[in-house]
Formats: sequence, C-alpha cells, structure tokens
Amino acid sequence: MLAFITALLCCAPTFASSGDDFFTDAVFFGDSLTVGLEKYVRAKRESDADFWSNAQFLAQNGYMVSYVTNADGFQKHPEYDGRRRQPQKSLDAMDAKKVFITLGINDSAGDVSLLLNNYKNMLDVIQDRLPKAQLYMIAVFPMTATRESGARNNAKIDQINEGLLRIAMSREIPFIDFTPRLKDQGGALQRAYSSDDYVHLSNEGYDVWIGAMGNFVKFISLEPQSSDQATIVNVDEFVNARNKPSKSGKKVSTIGKGETVDVLETCSGSWYKIAYDGNEMYVYGNYLSVGTAGLRGKVVNVSEYANLRKRPNKDAELVGEAERDAVLSVSQLYYNPSWYRVIVNGDPAYINKEYVELS
Repeated sequence: MLAFITALLCCAPTFASSGDDFFTDAVFFGDSLTVGLEKYVRAKRESDADFWSNAQFLAQNGYMVSYVTNADGFQKHPEYDGRRRQPQKSLDAMDAKKVFITLGINDSAGDVSLLLNNYKNMLDVIQDRLPKAQLYMIAVFPMTATRESGARNNAKIDQINEGLLRIAMSREIPFIDFTPRLKDQGGALQRAYSSDDYVHLSNEGYDVWIGAMGNFVKFISLEPQSSDQATIVNVDEFVNARNKPSKSGKKVSTIGKGETVDVLETCSGSWYKIAYDGNEMYVYGNYLSVGTAGLRGKVVNVSEYANLRKRPNKDAELVGEAERDAVLSVSQLYYNPSWYRVIVNGDPAYINKEYVELS
C-alpha cells in the first residue's frame, strides 16, 4: 500500500499560456477521426479565422499505426503538399513543433501487444525525425455498444489505452484521455456522440473533443511548484528543528505538521538543512516529505481519506489512501476530466478529481 502525504502547500496557480495560441505550430496526426476533426475546425474558421490558431492536420481514412514504416508513395499515407510519404517526413515538412497523435482504433481488432509494439516503433521514427517536437498521445476513443464484436470491443480498447498510458509515461509524453466524457454508463460511446453508430464522431462528439483540448491546455499551463520545498510529516503536532544536523543539536524552533519549508541542502545522516521563518536550521529527514517539481493537490470532500487506485477507474485495484487535507503531487503528463495521476512516495496512483483541490 502506498503511504499518504499530509502536507499543505500554499502556492496559487497561474497560467503560462492558454487558448488558441497553444496550437500554433501544432499538427494533429491521425485517421478518419482526425479527418473529421479537420473538417470541424475548418467549419469553425469560417466564422472565426483564428480558431485554433494555425493548427494543421495530417490524416488519412483507415490509417493504422503499423503503416508508418511503409515506404514513400504508400497509398494509405496521408497526403501533404501533393505527396504521400512517411508521416514523419510530412510532419517535418510541416515544421511541426507539437504533434498530437490520434491513432489505434483501426489497429484495435488485432493483437494488443502487436499494436503497442508498433506504437513504440512509430514514436521512435517520429522522434528521430523531429527530436525537438513535443509529442502528445490521445487515448483511443470508445465505440458504440451495438457494433462491438469479439475482435473489437470497448474492454479491449480500455486495455489498449492502459498500454498506451504506460508507454507515454515511460517516455514522459503527455497522455490525453477524455474518453470518460464520451462514454455512457456501460463504457461505450454515447449514441449522441456518434455519426454512424460505430466509432466516428458527430458534431456533438467533436464539441467534446474541442472542449477537452481547451481544458487540457489550461491544466498543463498551470505553473508547477519547484522541487526545493518540503513539508512536515509523520508527527502528531510539530517537529523540533535544531542548530546542527544531529539529535544533540540545540532546539531552535518547532515546525507544525503540514507546514512548508525550503530545502537548502542534504546533510549526512539523513538530515536536511532548511530555511524557516527566515532562519537556517536542521530537520531529520524522516519528518520531511521532499517535493518534486509539479502541481500540488489538497485532498478534500472526504471525512477521513480518499482512495488511491492502480488505474483511473472506480473499480480498479486499491493501492493506498490519502488523508483529508493531505497534499499530493499531481502529474501534468496525464489529463483526464475525471481523474488525477498522483505520485506518492515515488509511485503513481490515481485519485478521483472530486476529492482534490489544486493548490
């Protein structure tokens, strides 16, 4: 079981960037779902020329992850500037600085392990060609319940998304999963969001996509806290701070549970030199939760504690508990409208957003 953190930090969120400007130099790369997104955005631009700034699209109906390594001229490659070539070459020619990838539904009828391996290979060739571009992975969307089969179904799509999330986190690529907004209570694509009672989106479905991207931009634009702070933990009320890194040191202050201090340096014997109330002093490491760069979220709306789960699903395995008023490190590499990915003692877990208030 993961341990819980019991500290409260007090930094107010600010926005580094927001809105349509974020999509400057962005390219959305995908299949027929992205073809539909391009049509939707172009229609929006008829009344708002600056909608999503100058975002571009590289998409082809029926495109599969496994197609990426096929030679130039392959008829399934998306066309750009009158040429069908490997997509990494087109992305380079488009001067893509941000690449949003929406692929996988056409591969989902096959073997999941093969799809995930092909996805890794695709990321490799794109990153080799565009080493300075920021990649973003978008979760595979659900399908309507009436079209599920043994080969392609929503349980399998969920399994694919779990694998894609692991790949994204291992490479520190932001993973955008707004499928909870598209699903009905049974986990299938809501009929109102489907244009064909299958996998393709209606205008209402694209409204969800556009709204999710706006919320994603706001989320990743929040200023993370620096990694040079720590909070007081593992005490009932307060910890003693001393004038040297030793239990024999003179007590110079007491610091209350949950208070934030600045970490100045690490000392021998698991002691830390800290700054508190404008003075330098020492605290034993067992009483400090040393932060990592990232957002902070306070646990709220619970009487005692909130559950931490292995996956972003209310039925997923429990891996720990977070006390009320605890502060967790919230990862900005994962966006989901219903769940936060938190890091507790170096391990990932998921907590429902209704129990977290970002600091």
